[in-house]
Amino acid sequence: MPGRGERGEMEAFRYYAPTEMRFGCGLLTGLGEHIRGARRVCVVTGRRSAEASGLKARLERLLKAAGVERVVFGAGPPNPPCAVVDEIGARAREAGCELVIGVGGGSAMDAAKGAAVAATNATPVAELVGTRWPNRALPLLLIPTTAGTGSEVVQYAILTDKGKSDKVARGDKVNLNGPDTFPYLALLDPELTVGLPREYTVDTGVDAFCHAAEGTMSRRANPLADALALEAIGRIRHALPRAVAEPGDLGARGEMLYAASVAGLVLAQTGTTMVHALSYPLTLWHGVSHGRANAALIAHGLDFNYAAAPEKIGRVYELFGGGRGRAGVEALKAWLDGLGVVTRLWHYGMAREEIAACTDYVMARRSTKASPRDVRTEDVAELLEEIL
Repeated sequence: MPGRGERGEMEAFRYYAPTEMRFGCGLLTGLGEHIRGARRVCVVTGRRSAEASGLKARLERLLKAAGVERVVFGAGPPNPPCAVVDEIGARAREAGCELVIGVGGGSAMDAAKGAAVAATNATPVAELVGTRWPNRALPLLLIPTTAGTGSEVVQYAILTDKGKSDKVARGDKVNLNGPDTFPYLALLDPELTVGLPREYTVDTGVDAFCHAAEGTMSRRANPLADALALEAIGRIRHALPRAVAEPGDLGARGEMLYAASVAGLVLAQTGTTMVHALSYPLTLWHGVSHGRANAALIAHGLDFNYAAAPEKIGRVYELFGGGRGRAGVEALKAWLDGLGVVTRLWHYGMAREEIAACTDYVMARRSTKASPRDVRTEDVAELLEEIL
């Protein structure tokens, strides 16, 4: 974990964040200024919300007014399957699209990244995971309508590969990423997040908190990521309850959108830890949303790792007003409880009979190794038993 060398000097680190961020109310109206002269554009939205809210029609009007000749639309469902991404990419390729715009939550933006890769590479994206694909992906412009995943500023596209597991009907999570899955621009318009239902506001908001908290305790952390993580956590701690209580509070929505992107800047450097690894079975086996699954586990994950990173995790606890150690984790749990987050696994359908399989799954994830505490099989099994 980056810190001080033997002589007290700061250790070397690298920070790479190539995405331009623009923040401000009403930014969507200027969309045409940022499409780099593209005449054929693929737009990836959520499965239903963009059409129901009128956002899809608005996007088409804005692009047509900017001189775009053809707009190809695609929909990214929750936990977007690789096969869906391949299909969108193929349509973009056939239409000669020059740009992919992702508008929506994390699933829509991740699907947009996958489609940008698929549009220039005929190989199924599932086969490109963990490789350097032959042809550069189409340029990406991302516009979040939720405040949570930070996908708009990171290189990761979390997809579902149904061919990766013969045991799990929903497939397995895979991470498609490369230097060209970073978007060139993220447009952060708080107006697009106003009115997000309470459930999604909580799920996405706590996901952003997890990215920042996991990032600062990660073995891959660095001083700049640490500073950004604490900035994001401090904002989320106060703004998320406000956004939940007053869905139309534009100030709170803006704070959350900003904080989620800052947490994304952390995630892009550090990746995730055992918390995300623990959360995936809840999503894959029990259909729990990604953000809610992380929210159920984050307090337990921080507590588990506290002895290995007391300074880092202690600073997180202090932002919740509970001090360090046991008082700190209890303060965090109280905050989660106030948002309606249950932190026991039985609530989400997890059974004691699944602990062994869940343990094996977690231990096979590389993100577990980024946790500050060395994670052993028996530790995971014991933790799951304890928090069931």
